[in-house]
Amino acid sequence: MTTAWQVFLLFIVRITTAKNLSNTYIYYLVTVQISYTESYAEKLCQLKMSPVIAVMGDESTDLHMRSELSVCFRYLTSAADPAELFYQLAPLTGTDATRITGVILKILADAEIPMDRIHWLASDRAANMSGRKTGVQAQLKKHWKMQITFIVGVTC
Repeated sequence: MTTAWQVFLLFIVRITTAKNLSNTYIYYLVTVQISYTESYAEKLCQLKMSPVIAVMGDESTDLHMRSELSVCFRYLTSAADPAELFYQLAPLTGTDATRITGVILKILADAEIPMDRIHWLASDRAANMSGRKTGVQAQLKKHWKMQITFIVGVTC
């Protein structure tokens, strides 16, 4: 799995090489990255073991008119402490509910997140996310056969 951090690390290595920064500095950056990657893998494992999971999604369009979907998870650790994990910033080919739903389902399948433990969906109150009949929430409820307990709309 390629994460954004792996891409970021390659970017940092290119910059540090181009700017002739010391090997000690590069070693420090790589060490920080490796420890973060191991921590990320632990969090992903805890997420998959959690009895309850919330999916948080928010679509946005950047300055270059590229649409992206930010996906985060909230879950309980083995010690029953709440935790949050930023998972992915996924590109979108469109911002309609059907395409966003497809991306969310693909992310969940690729990450092997147990769908039977997802009980919440949090998003902004945009019509494509919260529409009762054709919004992302409605499509996910149909897909999961009404398994989602709470739909949370957050206004920022």
